[in-house]
Amino acid sequence: MWCRMGRTGAGRLGGWGIVGAVVAVGLVACCAKEPQTQPPPASITDPTSEDQHARVVYEYASSLVFLTDSMIRGSSDKQPLDIVVGGVTQLSGCVGQIMPESDAHNNRFDLLRGDIRTAGGVITAAFQIDAKEARCGGYQAGNLDLPVGLSYVWVGGFNDDTTLVENGQEYAIAEALVIPFDTLLTVRGPVPIKVCKHPEYSFNHSQANWTFDPNDADAWWTCAKLGCCNGS
Repeated sequence: MWCRMGRTGAGRLGGWGIVGAVVAVGLVACCAKEPQTQPPPASITDPTSEDQHARVVYEYASSLVFLTDSMIRGSSDKQPLDIVVGGVTQLSGCVGQIMPESDAHNNRFDLLRGDIRTAGGVITAAFQIDAKEARCGGYQAGNLDLPVGLSYVWVGGFNDDTTLVENGQEYAIAEALVIPFDTLLTVRGPVPIKVCKHPEYSFNHSQANWTFDPNDADAWWTCAKLGCCNGS
């Protein structure tokens, strides 16, 4: 069963004249260590604590790279966001951009297993919610309570022993923490999120997108080499 995020394919090289070069590059690629998302510094011991909010933002999140379309086309997604009121879908007044951490597509699941409350896991995505109308005070993307402005999403607590099945799709369970860049706002979570495992393929770069359902906009992003996180 496929996750709902699209796949990106690696380009191919052809021609006998470059076979040697291709082999050489292949040997380097197979033996080179793939960079995972950088773990938090030792100074951060509990990202759920407001006492460490500024440290998470300035010592950790600010050291990471989050992909946008200007960096790699198709890596991020920016959309007007909708809500359902009285059974009618309407725009929320928010425009949301979801940006994956640049090395998240290499993350092994073990990197996401630790308890967030003791600084286990890593930041895997960033969200920018812009208020285009007065009624946009933030956006509820599934269990992610995203405030207006920039926020980072820390993922940990990955547990593939607990499996959730929805519409024929199997999910593992993890936890997410929403950390606003604005340290006057409150850190939100941890809350449960779903992880769609896809052992049959992997991405060649991190990517993220909004998937619009009849009732809301799901946030999907690459959080592991063989798994995508879903905020709902």
